[in-house]
Amino acid sequence: MKSFNRRAGLRRNPRGARRERGTAIIIAVMVMALLAIFVAATISRSTNETLMMSNDQANTEAYFAAQASLEHMSRNFTEVFDLRPFVTTGDIARINADLPPGFDDFDFVQSIEEETPGVSEVTTVDVGSPFAGLVATRQGWRVNATAVGPTNAEVRLTRTLNNYLIPIFQFGIFYDDPMEHHPGPAFNFGGRVHTNGDIYLMAGNTSTYFKDRVTAAGEVVTDFARNGFPYTHWGQRVKVNDGTAYQIVGQGSVIGGADTPERKAARGGDDPDLMDGTRNAGWPAYSARFRGNLIARSPFLRLPLQLDGGIPADIIRRGLPGDPLQVRTARYYNKNCVRVSLSNSQAELPASTGGVQLNATAQPNAVNQVPGGATSGYWPTPRTGGPARATRVNGYRLTPVANRQVWIKIENVVVDEATGLPVATDITESILSLGMTQSVRIGGVDFGDQDAIVKIQRFAMAGPPPRVSDANYTSNSNVTADYWFQADATNPRSAQNRNTYTYLVGATTPQSLSVVASPNLYVNGGGEQNFEYPLAAAGPNITTYNPRAGAKPNTTTTAPTKLVPFPIMMFDTREGLFNDDVSNGLWQTLYRTPATSQKVPVNGVMGMIDFDVANFRRLVNGNFDGTMPGGLTGAQISNNGEGWIVYFSDRRNDIDNDGQYDNENVYVGDSSSTLTAADAAYTTGFEPGEDVNFNGTLDVSYDNAGVGTGESATFATGREADIMAFMDTPWNRRAQRLINGALLPGTEFDGFTFSSENGVYIQGNYNATHVTAIGSPTPYTDYRNSLGPMVPASVVSDGITILGNEWNDGKSFRWALQFGDAGTAADGRRSRSNLTIRTALLMGDTRSWLVDPDGNGTPNTYPNQGGGDESLAGGVHNFKRFREDWGHTVSYCGSLINLFNSVNQTGPFKCCTKVYAPPVRDWVFDTNFLDPRRLPPGTPYFQYINLTGFRRSYVQGT
Repeated sequence: MKSFNRRAGLRRNPRGARRERGTAIIIAVMVMALLAIFVAATISRSTNETLMMSNDQANTEAYFAAQASLEHMSRNFTEVFDLRPFVTTGDIARINADLPPGFDDFDFVQSIEEETPGVSEVTTVDVGSPFAGLVATRQGWRVNATAVGPTNAEVRLTRTLNNYLIPIFQFGIFYDDPMEHHPGPAFNFGGRVHTNGDIYLMAGNTSTYFKDRVTAAGEVVTDFARNGFPYTHWGQRVKVNDGTAYQIVGQGSVIGGADTPERKAARGGDDPDLMDGTRNAGWPAYSARFRGNLIARSPFLRLPLQLDGGIPADIIRRGLPGDPLQVRTARYYNKNCVRVSLSNSQAELPASTGGVQLNATAQPNAVNQVPGGATSGYWPTPRTGGPARATRVNGYRLTPVANRQVWIKIENVVVDEATGLPVATDITESILSLGMTQSVRIGGVDFGDQDAIVKIQRFAMAGPPPRVSDANYTSNSNVTADYWFQADATNPRSAQNRNTYTYLVGATTPQSLSVVASPNLYVNGGGEQNFEYPLAAAGPNITTYNPRAGAKPNTTTTAPTKLVPFPIMMFDTREGLFNDDVSNGLWQTLYRTPATSQKVPVNGVMGMIDFDVANFRRLVNGNFDGTMPGGLTGAQISNNGEGWIVYFSDRRNDIDNDGQYDNENVYVGDSSSTLTAADAAYTTGFEPGEDVNFNGTLDVSYDNAGVGTGESATFATGREADIMAFMDTPWNRRAQRLINGALLPGTEFDGFTFSSENGVYIQGNYNATHVTAIGSPTPYTDYRNSLGPMVPASVVSDGITILGNEWNDGKSFRWALQFGDAGTAADGRRSRSNLTIRTALLMGDTRSWLVDPDGNGTPNTYPNQGGGDESLAGGVHNFKRFREDWGHTVSYCGSLINLFNSVNQTGPFKCCTKVYAPPVRDWVFDTNFLDPRRLPPGTPYFQYINLTGFRRSYVQGT
């Protein structure tokens, strides 16, 4: 039935069946079309995705190629600054042409451009840098890298490179070598702290604080001091501010010492002068507690001259022919300055021309000839319309070595802006016309030169006399100079605080100066009557005291009396005494034999030049205009708009003319009958701490006889104090002293810098007169100057020593190896008032070295330099050098910069029995230095390169 019905149905409607078959075909075609569309769309989508993926891949490859190009250029560009502080057009062309390796299918466009050509902006160092926040001069560069791939995918990347020049005095404390902190008293200085070496942190108190960021290019060491002593030798830790509170630094970046396996591998071996140690794995987490204020292994900071083959000490050395650009421009010698040079010959002066000979017997200009025939000396040229003619320079006393010349040249140096080269004008005759002799009033008569700036001789030395005994003023019968004591005959002790003179009776022959105990130290004094003063027939009536053995001196009135000028000499115990702990018996044996003698170690006798800051201020202010030969005026004295710089280099008796005192043998054993074998090794041995110039050789040039064949003598060599105090030294011991410096030339923004390759002594208040109240420390805002403005100031030299307001040259000779007389301590080298100093100090220190390699607190070697700090440089708290028994406060405001080891002031740190007893340290960083307008003239700059992240500046698809 069903089958029938199907058949019947087909038969019943044949046309309808055909119509259904047509619809099905259409539907099928439509489905096929849709499927085709879907397939085509799918294929198209797949193709587009493939193309897009190809484009992404091409762009990614171009991106990586551009990044490789950018990194390659950045590395090449920063390497330029590792060599020099500037970029040349040749450097840029070379870097642009040097394509990154491994991208042969890519085309590159590389370019370097200065953000603002020829313009540097004053800004702060970027956040994220260890030196962030410091004010610096920034020169910005853009490094651009474009990479184009095989399919024309193109990516451009840009990076900014900041070349920062950071003023050196923006650091409170900076060391180029290891920095050591181990103060006994409280120490709270302030300012940024950085060392290019390791930093050793320990203390003898609980009040040693660091207010600001502390960074070290080396390691932070807290377990052992530089000499190997454990921190328990001092017992306390230091504290660093984390931004909100002070935290104790209980760990270092190393465990043990600073000589880690990583450092040994980089060096290629062990350093026997460093304690071994390992890196502290917990240091990153521990240092994070200080929120960036305690950083180890931070970037080095270099002076631009170091990128040009120089060393930091070059900034205080004389210039050399062929100096590279950055070395030449970095030297204070070549800056806008007044340059003062002294040498043994004219050939050794700058340019080998000009200057004057101070001990010539026949002057080339008759006006400078000292009357009386062939007389060794120099008479300054008269001034026009000024005061009386300056005092004659006594060449006899300046000539301790036969036939040796004494030359001086003073130049006004101006840097030519077009060439960058220094142009020097000889102004010797003009400056010396103001005189070279200290002024003093004696018996109603004025002696010396009131206007003198550069002072090399004097008529009076502040007493006591070097060769008179404490009890009764008995004296060796062979005394080579007579003394005048302006004192009460019934109280001869009062003469100890009076001036000492050499004098001539009458006007014919010198008294006792032609017969001397050591002829090699004197030229025959028969011509000294040509230097007697006053020049008038009648001199002042004075009272002299004749020494008598075993009795008080009797008095003799002599009138008239002619005084004779003599060189300015001073005794420095640190330089002269080889060990502060040397026994009294031993130094008496060495320097007081026979018992009637009063000897001093010759290494400590310094030939001084006093630089009168007050008179220099008068010069630049125009007070001497119209009076000096050549028409020199104050306005002509070099000033680059930042203030004045004075540069000194005294190389008298420097046999090899290298600006270095050749006596590195500064650690010596006791030369006594009980000398042990270990001690004896130090007499001639070579210790690490002695090689201050790092040349691997013990530099010594001995001439114990003082005949001029060498620069130094052994430490056991002594000479009679009165000979050394009144005649120039035959050895290369030279220094300058800043006097009358309470008020400096300049204003709030124009300052004064004094630089020297010799040692410098600052005597008395400097650039300030007092503080409102002594604090802990006194804030920089509480420093005052009752005389005028405090100016941006710096002192830059081989080594800097602070002398009190009451410093006395006579006492430095009379009590050379002791602080004072047991009967009255006031007779000794004792400060009697507080001292105030406001200036940046840039100088060298001596080398510390390892004497306790097993770290048990007992040195394996000798000697002890005193103060419990065996073979240490004294630490930052002793960076400024002292020579007195301080019972008062030294208030200091400035910046402490140590860039090298001293090669002239080579005497190691010593304390605290015979050299000095420390003052109360009231020291603070001068925050004014953070203002670029208030930096001292000639301030050096560190170079710091900082790369920023890069950004994509252009993308081009295919």
